[in-house]
Amino acid sequence: MAALAPASSMRLAGGAFLQPPRPSVQALVVAAPPPLLPRRRAAVLCAAAAAPRSPAPERARSPPPRRGGSGGSGGGGRQGGARGPVRQAGGGKASDTGKLRLNKAIASAGVSSRRGADDLIFEGKVRVNGQVVTEPGTQVDLRKDKVTVNGREISAAAVQRKFYFALNKPKGYICSNVGLQEDGGEGRLVVTLFDDWIARWQQRQAAKARAGGAGGKPVAPRLFTVGRLDVQSVGLIFVTNDGDWAHRVMHPSSGITKEYSVTLDRKPRQVDLEKIAEGCAMGGVFVQPVAVIRDDTDALKTNRIRVVVAEGRNREVRNLVENAGFEVKTLRRVRIGGYRLPRDLPFGQFVELRPNEVRRVLDVGADRRT
Repeated sequence: MAALAPASSMRLAGGAFLQPPRPSVQALVVAAPPPLLPRRRAAVLCAAAAAPRSPAPERARSPPPRRGGSGGSGGGGRQGGARGPVRQAGGGKASDTGKLRLNKAIASAGVSSRRGADDLIFEGKVRVNGQVVTEPGTQVDLRKDKVTVNGREISAAAVQRKFYFALNKPKGYICSNVGLQEDGGEGRLVVTLFDDWIARWQQRQAAKARAGGAGGKPVAPRLFTVGRLDVQSVGLIFVTNDGDWAHRVMHPSSGITKEYSVTLDRKPRQVDLEKIAEGCAMGGVFVQPVAVIRDDTDALKTNRIRVVVAEGRNREVRNLVENAGFEVKTLRRVRIGGYRLPRDLPFGQFVELRPNEVRRVLDVGADRRT
């Protein structure tokens, strides 16, 4: 069994742990070559001649990306003149515990990240009781106030309850809330795999509302994917309605890594693994994996490798592999942070994360123990 790069350990499909080599085990750590001098080293490990083990250097951090956007089309929604006035921020603390800052309410509903919510508010796309509000600190109570983003009302139930799902994404689905692929063709949306779940959720909420003397169809939580996998890739993708949590998972400052199982068009040699580990230029930016290992858990599949990356830019793993002269036959994401995709989860199926699993995703130490 090959040992993983010094930066972390990994549990493969067979359930065995790949730990950093003991002194009696020979391993080769190949550092990136001098060109472009990236601050972070990738590592390749395989059974080979011994070489001194060096500590993993600190990874470089990219500047925080601007995130925003929301679903739905523009529009102000119906007027809410019968409702109470909107209290702007700065007038003291809210006396009602049901009140939230407007940007937090939008992010908590899963419409966008907190920063994205600020942008939506500044752009005049948010209305409270029919009035455009441009102050993110505005206090709102979603049990009484009607808040709309691009004409779509935020559900109080969606803000109060957060959902976290791990989906085994099948091939042919896109991680977007707009059904258009990059080439302009129609695509199947990942979130449509949750249509049956949403329908059942609405039925349960409607039954509770009728029991309490209320009527009307409840607004379902707005689910969205955390990050993305391209249409040809499969494997782990998180789906949630928690914008703040999604932002932390995606942001480079979280320090979590992502692991991919890649099937190549032929068996790679040691020099090929080194070439992948060197990194490559991609869209004017140098990208480099944290680690590259030979996946030898299946003796019949000698053309399979594991690649661990930190930032996970769009098509990063494919570019790294293709830059080394290989064709990607299949690409499957098997881990994000401290959470590993269950081996027995079929394509197109999902599981709801338990509270400890939600926390484990962002546990930087946990990704070295899974």
